[in-house]
Amino acid sequence: MQVTVGERDVSGAFRPGGPGLRGLVTGLPRGESTVATTLPDQSGARLVVRNAPQGGPVFSGPLWPSIFGHANPGNQITFTEVIPNSGEPTRACPGVPDEDVYDENSNPDGVRCTFNDYMRNVFGIYEDGPNQGKARRPLSNIGIQYGLSGLLSFLENDLSDPTRPPLTPDQFVALNANAGDYDLDFNRTEDGRRPTPRPGTRVPQRRRQHRGPPRRGGHHRPRRPRAGGLPRRLPQVLHAGPAHP
Repeated sequence: MQVTVGERDVSGAFRPGGPGLRGLVTGLPRGESTVATTLPDQSGARLVVRNAPQGGPVFSGPLWPSIFGHANPGNQITFTEVIPNSGEPTRACPGVPDEDVYDENSNPDGVRCTFNDYMRNVFGIYEDGPNQGKARRPLSNIGIQYGLSGLLSFLENDLSDPTRPPLTPDQFVALNANAGDYDLDFNRTEDGRRPTPRPGTRVPQRRRQHRGPPRRGGHHRPRRPRAGGLPRRLPQVLHAGPAHP
């Protein structure tokens, strides 16, 4: 059996012990690494591990609510494990064969299945550069202070809210300094996400579809359509299906 971390072979670190092999892999870089095992029949498994400085600060389970904003972190973990992230271009597209789905290495001309690429008529695309043909992204986490409620709990010495376990100033700084983000191919980056809206345009806000006082049962009276049944202004989104870059 071969064990690798990235392109480094660490098979020599493993010895028979208990069921299977046991070993200690050292020299991991800070951040994420992929530990891969390959058997003689070419089958195997992968494990993504994240290496943090030995001196911490360490964010244990009891501190997670201050980061996630919910008393039960299991909700967020379950949500992200069950539902593919909408920023992942290699997730399955309805009606698109797996072999036609985008992969930055094996199929760079495939169908990108992100929410942004579904809405490229609104968000626009990069016209040139390394992201040419990919949909722009109107989202940003620049300026977000992750764990702020936990920091305030610490500074105010307020332990009354279980969704706000205290974070020390050092933990707050470390959390935000290492938050990072993901690029358009869903690879983790050290920098935060900056918005990339289409130049000279903005995403239109959805108008309310109902007007007038509520009817019995709480239902609103729908607005009377204009003559001919056509809306006053055509929507900018003409196609919301997957599209090639």
